[in-house]
Amino acid sequence: FRCILHQEGVRGLYRGFLVNQAVWAPFNGCYFMIYEKSKRLCIDAGYEDGHDNLEPAAQVCCGGSAGIIAATLTNPLDVLKTRVQVARASPE
Repeated sequence: FRCILHQEGVRGLYRGFLVNQAVWAPFNGCYFMIYEKSKRLCIDAGYEDGHDNLEPAAQVCCGGSAGIIAATLTNPLDVLKTRVQVARASPE
């Protein structure tokens, strides 16, 4: 922390912030779109309690599959984000 602050200033602490936001938005958009679609499919298949609430096992499956698919789709952006965040401002 101190080393980055001393060598690169406050700007060095926030390197990659905009790229992080550019990854966060598509990931969450994909995640919730896929989760809602899979939740509807599970409800239509009968994995609900009578009040359109999913059973716990179906919730875990819907959330897990949505997370895996969203992470796979946004992985190239996540790699770019990580490279920007760990890059030095002035490589020697």
